Amino acid sequence: IKEIHDDKQSNTDNILHFADYARYKLLYEKGGIYVDSDLVLINEYDFSKEKYIISSEGTLKAGYHKSKDDFVPTITLLKFPAKDPFIKSLIEKIEKSSENPDDVCQYQKLFQKQLKTKKYKYLKDYVKSPITFCGINWFSCKEMYKDVGVFQDKYGVIPVPVSNIFKQGCAIHFWNNISYNRCNIDFDKAEDGSVYQILCERYKDIIIN
Repeated sequence: IKEIHDDKQSNTDNILHFADYARYKLLYEKGGIYVDSDLVLINEYDFSKEKYIISSEGTLKAGYHKSKDDFVPTITLLKFPAKDPFIKSLIEKIEKSSENPDDVCQYQKLFQKQLKTKKYKYLKDYVKSPITFCGINWFSCKEMYKDVGVFQDKYGVIPVPVSNIFKQGCAIHFWNNISYNRCNIDFDKAEDGSVYQILCERYKDIIIN
C-alpha cells in the first residue's frame, strides 16, 4: 500500500480518495476480488464462475438527486483480472485528474462514467442487482441498528424486506463512513432485533473485539 501511495503522481492525504485509488491499483497489478471491509457476507456465492463482478446500489426516486436508473454500479465489491484495460484506463484518468477533497465519491464517479462509454459497454452485463451485495440503502443506515422490522420508505424508494435480503442476497453493506461520521452510531446500543445484532449473533464465534 505504501508503494502505491508513493507512486501516486498527485499524492493524497485524503483516506477515502486513496482507498479508491488503491483498490484500482491492486486490482490492476494482482487481479481478483476487492471487497470493502464493511461488506458482510450472508450467503454463499460462487465468485469463480464470472470473469468480472461489479456491485451496485439503489438510487433515489424523489428529491434533488432522484434518478431515472433503478440502480448504479459501485466499487464496494469488484472482480477484475490482472492488467485489465478498463482498470488501466481508469488509473490513468485518476492520475491526470485534479483531486477534489470535497467529493468523496470522485473516483467512484470516474469508474461509473467510464463504464457508460461504448468501449466498455460489455461490462454492464456483470453489474449485479443491488440486492446481491447492497440490499439496504445508505439512507436506511440508522435503521440497521434498530429493531424496526420493516425499513421506512424514503426518497420515493420502497425498501426490500430484510427477510428477502437474507434469503436472496449474498452480502450486506454497512456503510461505515456514514455510520461513524454522519449517524454517530453507538454500536454497543444496537437493538437485539436489528440487522447488526442478528449478524453479530450469527458470527459471534469469529468476531474479534
